[in-house]
Amino acid sequence: DSYFFKQMPLACIGGTFDYLHFGHKIILSMALFIGIEVVIGVTVDYILVSKTNKEVIADQESRRRSVEDFVSLFSSNQKYKVIYIDSAVSCSEIENLDLLIGTEESNKGIVMFQENRKKLKIEKCNTLILPVLSINDKKMSSTIIRQELTLMTEVDKMIKIIESFKKALSILGWQEYSFNISKVLQHYSIKSKYYHNLNHIHYMIIELEKLRDDFLNGKNKSCLCIAIIYHDLIYVPMSDQNESLSSEMFKTSFDEFKDCPEFDLINSLILCTKNPSTCTGVLEKTINDIDWKVFFENPEQYRLYAVQIRKEYGFLTDMDFNQKRKIFLNDCVNQSHIVNN
Repeated sequence: DSYFFKQMPLACIGGTFDYLHFGHKIILSMALFIGIEVVIGVTVDYILVSKTNKEVIADQESRRRSVEDFVSLFSSNQKYKVIYIDSAVSCSEIENLDLLIGTEESNKGIVMFQENRKKLKIEKCNTLILPVLSINDKKMSSTIIRQELTLMTEVDKMIKIIESFKKALSILGWQEYSFNISKVLQHYSIKSKYYHNLNHIHYMIIELEKLRDDFLNGKNKSCLCIAIIYHDLIYVPMSDQNESLSSEMFKTSFDEFKDCPEFDLINSLILCTKNPSTCTGVLEKTINDIDWKVFFENPEQYRLYAVQIRKEYGFLTDMDFNQKRKIFLNDCVNQSHIVNN
């Protein structure tokens, strides 16, 4: 339409702007070219907890800074402000807004934006829908970039777990163990495991390595490492057999070492993750402290955990899930203490 060939007093554009790529730069350039003044909305962290590969999304401050660094390359006379937004209808209350800019992927959000203006009895603004950029028939998007980064991250995590596993075997004198650890780790790649997966095992091993050597000796750390790798090997939501089945997998895998004292210790560490509140030994308390450490992470990380757990129980209605979850969390809160060590 002809109005796109003239500048507009006030334009608005919003997005996650994660890993600022060519597509972002083109749409931002269009906004700055058309709008005499431009409002740029950057989505806040807490609404991205259910995004694909959320763990590699840059934080809101970094994303905002990337946008501001790019915009600063334009004329010093360019009027703009970068704000945080928390929904598709953010900024729809701006009465004098002339133009909303989006892409073909944001059509649903644009409809919601205009409907909200109607509810607020504000006249609809003009819209400019830009096509999604493709390079060699491959769509340029942050989602695809995150998928590639996550794939690399998953490989790195698996390598870290395997290295820790081999080191633990060596310290215990079990280095002749011939079983393929990669087959064990495949259990953590099952699609239905949104939380009890490689990320969780990697996280626990990193936390284990942070413990001081004067608190745990090498053999104890090695026993904990192997127990961590096996403790959620079998995980079926609402089953009370997960730990015992994971224990059986461990015993079958390491049958040739069943006469070693560490064999029974590792097995008991796997089984004790079923009822953390009944644990008495230092090592039992330690594995459960590490397993539950997500309860003491920052709110954003806890929200991600909550979303992942909900997905694992996707077969339950919200009412059923919330009732059972409430019982679980109340049990946690009502313990004399959650952190044992």
